[in-house]
Amino acid sequence: QQQQQQQQQRQQGHRNSIKSSTMKKTNHQKSLVVLLLAAGLFAYTLFSTLTYHQSYTPQEADYSVQHEQQTIRLNNHYDEPLSYTRTQQRQRPRFILHPGPHKTGTTTIQCDLEDLMEDLARYDSLVYSGKYQCQRRKAKLRQASKDIQFPYYMPGNMVCLRDTFVKECDNARPWNDFTTALGAIHDKGNLNVFHSDEGLSRIDAKGLIQLNRALNNNDSWDVSVVIAYRWYFEWIASFYNEIYEAAGHWPELKKWPGRHGGVAIPAFGDFLDTVLRGDVSSLDSSREHFINAVHIVQGDNSFYHPSYVLREKFQRHFADVLIFDIHAFEGDLTANFLCRVLSVKHTCAEQTTKTVMEQAKSRNLSVDLHYDMLVVAAYEAGYLLNQNLKRMDVVAKAKDRQENLGFSAKDFPLKCLLPSQEEKLFKLSIKYERDIFPERFQNDQDAKKQEDVLKNGFAKSIAKNKFCSIDTTKVLNDEGWKLFFQAL
Repeated sequence: QQQQQQQQQRQQGHRNSIKSSTMKKTNHQKSLVVLLLAAGLFAYTLFSTLTYHQSYTPQEADYSVQHEQQTIRLNNHYDEPLSYTRTQQRQRPRFILHPGPHKTGTTTIQCDLEDLMEDLARYDSLVYSGKYQCQRRKAKLRQASKDIQFPYYMPGNMVCLRDTFVKECDNARPWNDFTTALGAIHDKGNLNVFHSDEGLSRIDAKGLIQLNRALNNNDSWDVSVVIAYRWYFEWIASFYNEIYEAAGHWPELKKWPGRHGGVAIPAFGDFLDTVLRGDVSSLDSSREHFINAVHIVQGDNSFYHPSYVLREKFQRHFADVLIFDIHAFEGDLTANFLCRVLSVKHTCAEQTTKTVMEQAKSRNLSVDLHYDMLVVAAYEAGYLLNQNLKRMDVVAKAKDRQENLGFSAKDFPLKCLLPSQEEKLFKLSIKYERDIFPERFQNDQDAKKQEDVLKNGFAKSIAKNKFCSIDTTKVLNDEGWKLFFQAL
């Protein structure tokens, strides 16, 4: 019996030994599995992080890749949606980029949409983003950015969407901030975004790659690009006025020429000849830099329409690119843009019911350059005996004198384009129209009809003296003006 008990104890000890060994083996296997899972998770996290940051690393543009073109057309009726093939196939929120270009009604559209931004978000599910520049709106926009109850504020003045050559745009952070702001809007599920800023016309290839990646992050947005088009003869006259406006960002236009470092404004005809020759280096450095930044004069010294340049640039990175001809429809510019491009019914109706006076509040009125050109001519002729006078002060005094005489700047003798210059400008405008809208010139009948439209618009511009500058020689031959300047 004692031997039997000892045998049972030995058998029980053997079973316990086997059980303990099995448990140790199982625990070892569990530890190994946990270790492998942890290693796998770490590897995945590391790969995801590297991939994410790599996706926001600036690279050179690959212009050899051409995107498949999509069917895009404008609304001919206010109640028809835009025909975006990709949007119809894949129901995603829309992100609409409006890069201008400069002098195609961007300020008018931006100011009106700033006024309408709450209604756009509330009634038409569209967030207005972009360049906030209208003075009467700044306080309200500052409040909107802080008000949690208004969650649609976008970082519209993000520097990298305007000038990607600044150093901070080489980093991922500003682009990540941009995608974070976009994500907050995207998560609401029913909001589209319209981003308008003519500064986008200066964005370089590196910035376009970054922008494309930010907008296509997780295939979140259905992106479209809307580029405005203006007749070239109208555009170049407006552009000339813009880059020589002393009240703008040009300190050299507030100083006297010569040793004071100022710049004299050339006559429009002289400016036109210089630019069309591609000889922008003969202009002052500020004008040369700005013209080169918008790429209207390229490396071969050839001059291009800014809308054509933008279309070529954005088509290398985005599939849906639309040209909006601001002359194609009668009536208010913003109403046409809201109704025919953005297809927002509520704000479309709101804008179209505004009076002409209300619509005119947002217009970016041109600044008359005649007085400045006269004052600088008097300075260079030695008629300003008081050397302490400031250029802008003399301009104001000359304007006061002309108006006290019962006249305006329009009553000065003018120096307009020569017939040969007019012919060259008109032919160039026809060429650009053909380049951008070849479908309008498919046969002789259509071509003649379109040329007649431009011819009519060109004649109206001539009648309004849009291509003229003050004839300073004739004005300063007047003894009254000589005595006026000498007496200051």
